[in-house]
Amino acid sequence: MRVPPEVFEDRLAYIAVRLNRELTDAEILGFVEQVDAEMIPLSQLRSPEELFDFLQPIPFPRINLSDWLQNSIAQGWKTFEEIFPVQEPQLALNFRSRDKRQGVKRGKLFQHQNNHFTRLIGVQPINREMQISVELYPTAEQIYLPHNLKVNILNETGRSIMEAIATQTKNIQMEFKGETGEPFSVQISLGQMCMIESFVI
Repeated sequence: MRVPPEVFEDRLAYIAVRLNRELTDAEILGFVEQVDAEMIPLSQLRSPEELFDFLQPIPFPRINLSDWLQNSIAQGWKTFEEIFPVQEPQLALNFRSRDKRQGVKRGKLFQHQNNHFTRLIGVQPINREMQISVELYPTAEQIYLPHNLKVNILNETGRSIMEAIATQTKNIQMEFKGETGEPFSVQISLGQMCMIESFVI
Protein backbone atom coordinates (compact mmCIF):
# COMPACT_ATOMS: atom_id res chain seq x y z
CA MET A 1 0.00 0.00 0.00
CA ARG A 2 1.40 3.39 -0.96
CA VAL A 3 0.73 6.37 1.32
CA PRO A 4 1.71 9.86 0.08
CA PRO A 5 3.98 11.76 2.52
CA GLU A 6 1.59 14.71 2.69
CA VAL A 7 -0.94 12.59 4.62
CA PHE A 8 1.46 11.06 7.15
CA GLU A 9 -0.18 13.05 9.99
CA ASP A 10 -3.63 14.00 11.29
CA ARG A 11 -5.32 10.75 10.24
CA LEU A 12 -7.24 8.25 12.36
CA ALA A 13 -6.11 5.30 10.24
CA TYR A 14 -4.97 4.22 6.78
CA ILE A 15 -7.15 1.59 5.10
CA ALA A 16 -5.94 -0.63 2.27
CA VAL A 17 -8.60 -1.34 -0.36
CA ARG A 18 -8.13 -3.66 -3.37
CA LEU A 19 -10.13 -2.85 -6.52
CA ASN A 20 -10.70 -5.16 -9.48
CA ARG A 21 -9.71 -4.08 -13.02
CA GLU A 22 -13.26 -2.99 -13.88
CA LEU A 23 -13.48 -0.95 -10.65
CA THR A 24 -16.76 -2.65 -9.82
CA ASP A 25 -15.64 -4.55 -6.70
CA ALA A 26 -13.67 -3.44 -3.66
CA GLU A 27 -12.18 -5.49 -0.84
CA ILE A 28 -10.89 -4.04 2.44
CA LEU A 29 -7.56 -5.72 3.10
CA GLY A 30 -6.83 -4.17 6.47
CA PHE A 31 -5.54 -0.98 8.08
CA VAL A 32 -2.70 0.61 10.02
CA GLU A 33 -2.98 3.36 12.63
CA GLN A 34 0.19 5.29 11.73
CA VAL A 35 2.68 5.42 8.89
CA ASP A 36 6.25 6.71 8.56
CA ALA A 37 7.08 5.39 5.07
CA GLU A 38 5.42 5.64 1.67
CA MET A 39 5.23 1.87 1.10
CA ILE A 40 3.46 -0.28 3.70
CA PRO A 41 3.76 -4.08 3.36
CA LEU A 42 0.36 -5.76 3.39
CA SER A 43 1.70 -8.13 6.04
CA GLN A 44 1.73 -5.19 8.50
CA LEU A 45 -1.99 -4.51 8.13
CA ARG A 46 -4.34 -5.17 11.00
CA SER A 47 -7.38 -7.31 10.27
CA PRO A 48 -10.45 -5.65 8.69
CA GLU A 49 -12.52 -7.20 11.49
CA GLU A 50 -10.71 -4.93 13.97
CA LEU A 51 -11.46 -1.77 12.01
CA PHE A 52 -15.01 -1.18 13.24
CA ASP A 53 -14.04 -1.59 16.89
CA PHE A 54 -11.06 0.72 16.31
CA LEU A 55 -13.26 3.44 14.81
CA GLN A 56 -15.83 3.36 17.60
CA PRO A 57 -15.80 6.78 19.28
CA ILE A 58 -14.41 6.88 22.80
CA PRO A 59 -17.18 8.06 25.13
CA PHE A 60 -16.32 11.28 26.92
CA PRO A 61 -17.99 12.24 30.19
CA ARG A 62 -20.63 14.92 29.83
CA ILE A 63 -20.09 18.20 31.66
CA ASN A 64 -23.03 18.82 34.01
CA LEU A 65 -24.03 22.48 33.69
CA SER A 66 -26.51 22.26 36.58
CA ASP A 67 -23.51 21.61 38.83
CA TRP A 68 -22.10 24.97 37.74
CA LEU A 69 -25.06 26.67 39.41
CA GLN A 70 -23.94 25.03 42.67
CA ASN A 71 -20.43 26.45 42.16
CA SER A 72 -19.05 23.06 41.13
CA ILE A 73 -17.24 24.03 37.93
CA ALA A 74 -15.76 21.40 35.60
CA GLN A 75 -11.96 21.34 35.46
CA GLY A 76 -10.36 23.55 32.83
CA TRP A 77 -13.17 26.13 32.64
CA LYS A 78 -12.03 29.60 33.65
CA THR A 79 -13.55 32.89 34.75
CA PHE A 80 -13.46 36.01 32.60
CA GLU A 81 -10.55 37.49 34.58
CA GLU A 82 -8.48 34.34 34.13
CA ILE A 83 -9.02 34.30 30.37
CA PHE A 84 -8.70 38.04 29.74
CA PRO A 85 -6.25 39.60 32.23
CA VAL A 86 -6.49 42.84 30.24
CA GLN A 87 -10.21 43.37 30.20
CA GLU A 88 -12.12 44.21 27.04
CA PRO A 89 -15.10 46.31 28.22
CA GLN A 90 -17.71 45.08 25.73
CA LEU A 91 -16.85 41.42 26.24
CA ALA A 92 -16.61 41.88 30.01
CA LEU A 93 -20.12 43.31 30.11
CA ASN A 94 -21.48 40.41 28.05
CA PHE A 95 -19.59 37.84 30.09
CA ARG A 96 -20.89 39.10 33.43
CA SER A 97 -24.39 40.20 32.49
CA ARG A 98 -26.05 36.85 33.23
CA ASP A 99 -24.21 36.29 36.52
CA LYS A 100 -26.33 39.04 38.07
CA ARG A 101 -29.41 36.88 37.43
CA GLN A 102 -28.03 33.72 39.05
CA GLY A 103 -26.45 32.45 35.86
CA VAL A 104 -22.92 31.13 35.38
CA LYS A 105 -20.65 31.52 32.39
CA ARG A 106 -17.17 30.03 31.96
CA GLY A 107 -14.67 29.87 29.12
CA LYS A 108 -11.80 27.94 27.59
CA LEU A 109 -8.98 29.11 25.38
CA PHE A 110 -8.36 27.14 22.20
CA GLN A 111 -5.46 27.23 19.76
CA HIS A 112 -5.29 25.52 16.37
CA GLN A 113 -2.17 26.30 14.36
CA ASN A 114 -2.11 30.12 14.15
CA ASN A 115 -5.76 30.51 15.09
CA HIS A 116 -6.71 31.43 18.65
CA PHE A 117 -10.22 31.79 20.02
CA THR A 118 -12.18 31.49 23.24
CA ARG A 119 -15.37 29.53 23.66
CA LEU A 120 -17.81 30.44 26.43
CA ILE A 121 -20.62 28.31 27.81
CA GLY A 122 -23.32 29.84 30.00
CA VAL A 123 -26.26 28.44 31.94
CA GLN A 124 -29.08 30.42 33.53
CA PRO A 125 -32.35 29.22 35.10
CA ILE A 126 -35.46 30.76 33.53
CA ASN A 127 -38.72 29.55 35.07
CA ARG A 128 -38.61 25.75 34.75
CA GLU A 129 -36.09 25.71 31.91
CA MET A 130 -32.44 26.55 31.49
CA GLN A 131 -31.13 29.16 29.06
CA ILE A 132 -27.89 27.92 27.48
CA SER A 133 -25.48 30.20 25.65
CA VAL A 134 -22.57 29.17 23.43
CA GLU A 135 -20.22 31.97 22.35
CA LEU A 136 -16.92 32.19 20.48
CA TYR A 137 -14.55 35.18 20.47
CA PRO A 138 -11.15 35.78 18.87
CA THR A 139 -8.20 36.21 21.21
CA ALA A 140 -4.59 37.35 21.07
CA GLU A 141 -3.99 39.85 18.25
CA GLN A 142 -6.85 38.61 16.10
CA ILE A 143 -9.85 40.82 15.40
CA TYR A 144 -12.00 38.19 13.71
CA LEU A 145 -12.69 34.54 14.29
CA PRO A 146 -10.87 32.16 11.90
CA HIS A 147 -12.50 32.15 8.46
CA ASN A 148 -14.85 29.15 7.97
CA LEU A 149 -14.80 28.25 11.68
CA LYS A 150 -18.04 26.29 12.12
CA VAL A 151 -20.04 25.69 15.29
CA ASN A 152 -22.85 23.13 15.54
CA ILE A 153 -25.13 22.38 18.45
CA LEU A 154 -25.93 18.65 18.38
CA ASN A 155 -28.84 16.89 20.05
CA GLU A 156 -28.59 13.55 21.85
CA THR A 157 -28.62 11.59 18.58
CA GLY A 158 -25.81 13.71 17.08
CA ARG A 159 -28.09 15.64 14.71
CA SER A 160 -27.24 19.31 14.23
CA ILE A 161 -30.01 21.59 15.52
CA MET A 162 -28.12 24.90 15.22
CA GLU A 163 -25.20 25.98 13.05
CA ALA A 164 -23.07 29.09 12.55
CA ILE A 165 -20.09 29.70 10.24
CA ALA A 166 -17.61 32.54 10.64
CA THR A 167 -16.75 34.60 7.57
CA GLN A 168 -15.54 38.07 8.60
CA THR A 169 -17.03 37.55 12.03
CA LYS A 170 -16.02 39.17 15.33
CA ASN A 171 -17.98 36.68 17.45
CA ILE A 172 -20.58 33.94 17.35
CA GLN A 173 -23.41 33.82 19.89
CA MET A 174 -25.97 31.01 20.04
CA GLU A 175 -28.72 30.57 22.62
CA PHE A 176 -31.33 27.91 23.27
CA LYS A 177 -33.44 26.56 26.11
CA GLY A 178 -33.55 23.06 27.56
CA GLU A 179 -34.71 21.06 30.54
CA THR A 180 -32.60 19.77 33.39
CA GLY A 181 -31.05 16.43 32.42
CA GLU A 182 -31.22 17.12 28.68
CA PRO A 183 -27.93 16.32 26.88
CA PHE A 184 -26.35 18.24 24.00
CA SER A 185 -22.94 18.63 22.38
CA VAL A 186 -20.97 21.51 20.89
CA GLN A 187 -19.01 20.66 17.74
CA ILE A 188 -16.36 23.10 16.53
CA SER A 189 -14.64 22.45 13.21
CA LEU A 190 -12.03 24.28 11.16
CA GLY A 191 -10.56 22.61 8.07
CA GLN A 192 -9.64 19.05 9.09
CA MET A 193 -9.83 19.89 12.79
CA CYS A 194 -13.02 18.82 14.55
CA MET A 195 -13.69 18.68 18.27
CA ILE A 196 -16.83 17.80 20.18
CA GLU A 197 -17.57 18.55 23.82
CA SER A 198 -20.62 17.00 25.48
CA PHE A 199 -22.83 18.57 28.15
CA VAL A 200 -25.91 17.79 30.16
CA ILE A 201 -28.17 20.54 31.44
